[in-house]
Amino acid sequence: MEDRPIKVKNLVKPYMIWSGVLIILPLVMLGLYSIVVKDESLLSFNFTLDNYLKIGDLVYIKVILKSLGLGALVTGICLAIAYPFALFVIRLGEKTQGVIILFITIPMLINTLLRTYAWISLLSHHGIINSFFDMAGIGRANMIYNNFSVVIGLVCDLLPFMVIPIHTAISKMDKSLIDAAYDLGANRWQVIRKIVFKMSLPGVISGSITVFIFSIF
Repeated sequence: MEDRPIKVKNLVKPYMIWSGVLIILPLVMLGLYSIVVKDESLLSFNFTLDNYLKIGDLVYIKVILKSLGLGALVTGICLAIAYPFALFVIRLGEKTQGVIILFITIPMLINTLLRTYAWISLLSHHGIINSFFDMAGIGRANMIYNNFSVVIGLVCDLLPFMVIPIHTAISKMDKSLIDAAYDLGANRWQVIRKIVFKMSLPGVISGSITVFIFSIF
């Protein structure tokens, strides 16, 4: 009896069901709750747009602007760290690159709540870092429950989302272009600025968009 080929549609169906239940349905429910007001009865709802009209309030505008500012700051810091790191990693052997990328992705497997509590134990007033500051005679610093701790936590959580697409874009680049640039007299800075960066721009854009969206939400 001959084996029948597996249809691609059959492989996609479980993913479509998973996406519908865990992604699309919650978004639909969220949109529904944003335009209804619940009455005393559990089964009666009144439609309203008051929730969207509140966006113009000064309090919400300040929150939105602060979120956008922190998102831009986190994106810039991640890019400043990830790009030189990706350039360094790409010069290593393929096996070494795989190990380093693995170590970068491992923290993503740890629960976000556990990572948050770890940063609290490090940055709190009686935490590990402040204890070293106190022993060194520097004095304890206020590093928790402020913009500094928020930026540090977001950079730590979102840095892999910047490193991986940039590393992928650079690894797919045609290395003969770099050799040709050196043969034509370009220095290292010119090669990085005019060739490497332009060829890796899709990875930079992808990583920046991902980090920015995750950081503001």
